[in-house]
This record gives sequence, C-alpha cells and structure tokens, in this order.
Amino acid sequence: RGFECFEDTKADEFERLYRFISNHLSHKNTKLTAKKRREIKYLLSIIIGAMLLVPLGNSIYDILKTPLSNKPKEIVIGENNITNSSTIIVFNGKKFDLTKSGFFDYIKNYPTIEKNLINYFGKRLDKVDRTNSEILTMVKKLANNQDTTQLQSKLDIALKEKRELEALIEKLKREQNDFKPILDKAKEYLDNHQYSKYHEILQEFRKKSGEKRAERRKFEAQSAYLEAKEYYSRLEYKKAKELYGEAVETEPKNEVYLSNFSSFLWEYGDYPNALKYAKKALAIREILFKKENPKHPYLIGSYGNIAMIYRDMNNSEMFERYKLKYLEGSKGSE
Repeated sequence: RGFECFEDTKADEFERLYRFISNHLSHKNTKLTAKKRREIKYLLSIIIGAMLLVPLGNSIYDILKTPLSNKPKEIVIGENNITNSSTIIVFNGKKFDLTKSGFFDYIKNYPTIEKNLINYFGKRLDKVDRTNSEILTMVKKLANNQDTTQLQSKLDIALKEKRELEALIEKLKREQNDFKPILDKAKEYLDNHQYSKYHEILQEFRKKSGEKRAERRKFEAQSAYLEAKEYYSRLEYKKAKELYGEAVETEPKNEVYLSNFSSFLWEYGDYPNALKYAKKALAIREILFKKENPKHPYLIGSYGNIAMIYRDMNNSEMFERYKLKYLEGSKGSE
C-alpha cells in the first residue's frame, strides 16, 4: 500500500498511512526487533519529512522528480521565511524556526508536554534561551519530524535520565569530598545547559588522574558514567554507549554500571550484549545480596531485566525461567 501511495496518491494519504504504521510499530508485541522497528520508522520519517517540504496535494512522484532548485520556496508556519535551516524543525506536520517563539507557543496546546519541557529545562518555555545552540539542538532531537506521541515518548526518556543524573550528582557530592569541587562545577554547567563545558570538566578530571590511576579509578569510572547519563538524557546514543562502555571497562565489577549499560543496550536492540552485561550484573548482585536478602530489589530487578531480554530474543524457555524468578522474588518484597 505504501508503494501505491508513493506512485499514485497524494501526500496527505501517505501521511495517514505513515501514522498508522508508526503507531503499530510502537507496540512491543509486533514480530520485529527493536532495531528493525527503528529502521522502518526512520525511513517513513524521511519520506514524510520530504513531503512536508512542499504543499500537501502534490503527488509524491512529482515531489521526488522535481529538481531541488525548482522546489517551492520553504515557508515556516507562523514565522517569517527562514534561511538558517539548522534551526528549522517539522513537528506535527508544521514547520517552526526554533530561534523564534512559534514552537514553544504551539506546545502550550499540549499541557503535559509543556509541563515536561518546563521540568527538563528548569524554566518556563518563554524563558528558554533560544540563542543557546545546545538547547536548540536538544529541542530539535526531541521534536523534529515527530508528532505529539513520539515527542512525549522521547521526552519521557530524556526527563527520566536527567532526573536520575541530578540525583546521582547530589548523592556523590554528599559521599565523596575529593570529587565534590568537580561535581559542583559540573552541576552548575548542567543547570545552565552548558553541556559542552559539563563534559569538558569531567574529561579534564580523567586526564589529570593518570598518575594516581590505582586510587582514583573509581572517580574516573564515575565521571565517565556521569557523562554517559548526560548524553543519554539528550538522546546522544552513540556517545552515551561509548562512555557507558568506558565506565564498565574502568570498574568491571560495578553492578550498577553493568546493569545500566545492559538496559541501554537492550533498549536499542543489541540483545546479545545486553544479556552479557545483565548476567555479569546479576552474578555480582548474587554475591553481594543473595545470602543476606534473597529478595533484594536489585536481585529482583536483574531477574526481570534478563527475562525481558530473553523475551525479545524469542527464547521462551529462558524467558519463563527468569520470569518465574522475578515473580517469586517479588512476592512480599515490598
């Protein structure tokens, strides 16, 4: 049907088809890997994004055969014509220039999203610094070529990671005086959305710790982990993966790093490696907690994580085994 729309029908019909397929792919029970679902949704997003560059009503075939120089002049809804395409997004089928107020005004029509964006940026949307390129890049990652459901899904991940990161920084500041000056400065940069400086100070800390690596190994792993969490909160998956890996390599027996790295890999479809790190985390947690408390929340969490990975690997036997461990451990564990 998609190919029929591509050749014969109008862009608005393909857009409806795109929404249907996109929503269907969001369900975990579809018989596709998470990676394949992302690939299909990405392809559909490219097509719908291309169609939105011209007025709806032109056939897709006409759009794609038109030389780029002859395409209609781009108009940004609710704004003046824009020449800097790096600040332009398409959201809910409408175009906005992020350096102007149109997008943030439009979001007020969706109170839940507005509230979550306020929580993410720590200020009212009319107070967000639209001259800060790092803020605009983050908004673009969240909203470009998305609808409200997709934006909310991305925002849920970003906000969850940001809150966990802030709580972790405060916890480390209370526990570790040697690391506190670095954490204070990193938190200041984070609050001001100076993400590059946040990473620079943590990277500089790791470089300076080379001579005393044996004693400061823990701090190095923590700084890499803090970087990974921040990148993940801004949906920078490649950099997050690299730094999660660095934290795990530096402290290979840290069950928190192992478990979080496993969850990250699972969410993005790397099931074999997700399983490997989940089982490493479980082995350490069994040593740490099982004898004293066989229903420790970390143990139960590991059973559940491994069960979910086996489910997505279509290994029903192992899924049932770890699901049972999880259910048995959950009884009376609250």
